Amino acid sequence: MNEAFRNFVTGKAGLTGISGAATTYSTGSAGFNFCIDGKAYTKTQVSGGTTPTTDAKSGAAITLTANKGCVVVWTVNSGGTVAVYKGDTEDLDPDGDFKFAPEFPWVPDTVVP
Repeated sequence: MNEAFRNFVTGKAGLTGISGAATTYSTGSAGFNFCIDGKAYTKTQVSGGTTPTTDAKSGAAITLTANKGCVVVWTVNSGGTVAVYKGDTEDLDPDGDFKFAPEFPWVPDTVVP
C-alpha cells in the first residue's frame, strides 16, 4: 500500500561529540524540524546534552563488551525528548567489522529517527 510518510526530519540533526567514552552530544549549530503523525515540530539546538545510555524500548542499559557491536538509532519525540533504541548485539571480527550485519531496532511511530 502506498502511504505518505507521516514521520520524518526535514534537515539533519548533525550529531557531534559521540565517540568511545563521550558522555555528551551536540546537534551542531542549529536545531532541526521534524514531523510526527503529520504534525510539525522543532527541536532546538542541543549543546552538551547528556548522551542517552538506556534502550528506550527495554529500559536496559546499553553495554557492549570487547569485540561486540550494535546499531543504536537516535530519536526524538513530539516533546523534544531524545531517546535511543538498540538493535541486536553482534560479534566483530579482528578488524572491527561486523561478522554478520546487525539488525536495526524496532522504533515506534511516536518518535522520529
